[in-house]
Amino acid sequence: IARNVSEEVSAVTRSYSELVKIYGVVGDMPTNAQMTAAVLIEKINQILIHDELIKRLGIETLDYLVREKLKTIEENESVIAGAEKLYGFPFAVLENMIFRPQAESDILSSTLFAKNIKLDDWLLDARKQSRVTLLHPGMQWNGEVVAAK
Repeated sequence: IARNVSEEVSAVTRSYSELVKIYGVVGDMPTNAQMTAAVLIEKINQILIHDELIKRLGIETLDYLVREKLKTIEENESVIAGAEKLYGFPFAVLENMIFRPQAESDILSSTLFAKNIKLDDWLLDARKQSRVTLLHPGMQWNGEVVAAK
């Protein structure tokens, strides 16, 4: 995931800068360490969500549901163009970086909602129960979140 993390930090930095241009200054620009920590925790969440969905649904069903969710985005050229401009990457990259993980998050959230469980609560429990090895200079895992050393 190392290359993906640097790409995603770049995308977050670019999108934040674009939003500041559009809406004006919204506060202090997050530091690179803060953005890296946020991207790393999101990557951990994405892995936990993906693994849980495979356990619950199986890979074929999960792939089908994700493809169905992505169809509405793929059919909307203005959404694709806006995302490419905001993040600075082609849609093919953004699909795996943002849209596919969001679709999986939505699917698990719906599944958990039926059992009266909030996704954030489930993620906190899942992170606490997971064994995470973080090999990123300057970052550490405390069992719940990623933080700068």
